[in-house]
Amino acid sequence: MANSISLITINLNNAEGLRDTLNSIHFQEERPFEHIIIDGGSTDHSLTVINDYNDKISNYVTSKDNGIYCAMNKGASISKGEWIGFLNSGDIFYPEVISELSYELDQDCYDFTIGNVVIADINKNKIYKKTPIFNNDGMLTSMEMPAAHMSIFVRKSIFNEIGGFDEDLKISSDFDFVNRLLAHSQKYYSIKKTVGEFYLGGVSGNITRLQEDLIVLRKHNPSKNLHVLMLRKYLSYCLGVVIPLRLRVLMKKIFKIKND
Repeated sequence: MANSISLITINLNNAEGLRDTLNSIHFQEERPFEHIIIDGGSTDHSLTVINDYNDKISNYVTSKDNGIYCAMNKGASISKGEWIGFLNSGDIFYPEVISELSYELDQDCYDFTIGNVVIADINKNKIYKKTPIFNNDGMLTSMEMPAAHMSIFVRKSIFNEIGGFDEDLKISSDFDFVNRLLAHSQKYYSIKKTVGEFYLGGVSGNITRLQEDLIVLRKHNPSKNLHVLMLRKYLSYCLGVVIPLRLRVLMKKIFKIKND
């Protein structure tokens, strides 16, 4: 593998999720690649899990940070690979993803990757598959998050060039980062395999994300009327996430009553 890959995992008090993530990474067929864990000073048994995989982890840091994007920037700054990607604790890769990436990234034709990701709730119920989003010109859209962050591997040189993640944004800095990335380049590789599973957090956090997304959109598209787009995003979120989650909870209650 000519072009080395650094994979960065962010964790805070999610020991069991971290174990799932580490299992999915270290059962990948392609070796070696650099794997860095940035732990925000966990007080659960996350460090025990890290020690269990100590022979497979290239580097880890455990100290308090200023949020997830501060931690991601920290991981990128100490990485040694030509390419960097992020798989945070609780999320998982499907088999052979790194193998496909290793071959394609060696071709030196691309600046970043995108791919399909399965979105699941916190109980690991699969909700839907997020696929890359294109605009009417066939270009990756910058008006919405075009691909899940765990499918995006980017050249470290470009990551540094565009300034990494904006740590002033607490939820939507990945969306802001992708807007800057797309303004810099549209040379991407679309991963053929479904990359893995991304687990949603709470509903309120995602509504807050919609509000911060609007801040990002206004920053990058100051002349556009964004109200219709944000209404569409909100309705899409309700139909695709909130309602299915609420129905699952309701169905579980109904079955529980019947069984009782």
